[in-house]
Amino acid sequence: MPKTPLTDAFVADIRSAFPDAKVKVYYTYSGSGDEGWFDGYEVKIDDVGISHHHVDALRNGKESWYLHSMGAEEKKVCTIIVDIESRHNQEKIETELYDILEQREAGWEINEGSDGAFVFYPDGTRKHEHSENIMSTEERYRDF
Repeated sequence: MPKTPLTDAFVADIRSAFPDAKVKVYYTYSGSGDEGWFDGYEVKIDDVGISHHHVDALRNGKESWYLHSMGAEEKKVCTIIVDIESRHNQEKIETELYDILEQREAGWEINEGSDGAFVFYPDGTRKHEHSENIMSTEERYRDF
């Protein structure tokens, strides 16, 4: 996979905050009908999953399902991620990944579209998972 210095720095900061844990970071995307977007990121630290929705809810202090669904461990992890995220520009990270997506899967957002994720594994492995949505047609011919 091409170089992603902004994303790598964000992932490295999360990993350094949880040195004894298995940290996996996902950046997911979706597209169809000529429009495409990044859905945000999710961080898995051992068995605790924190999405960008949780981070937004905690950062903004808004009453939401995401805020109420977090237990004590999730809130602790999320508070650390809020601090780390404040030092990284998520818009620039998504632009960095979007450029790679456009190079690898040009037209990914056209027609039925596709979805996928850039995944950063605990062992340092990076993978691009991609699925195309394909419409199928079944034809039938009958006498009438």
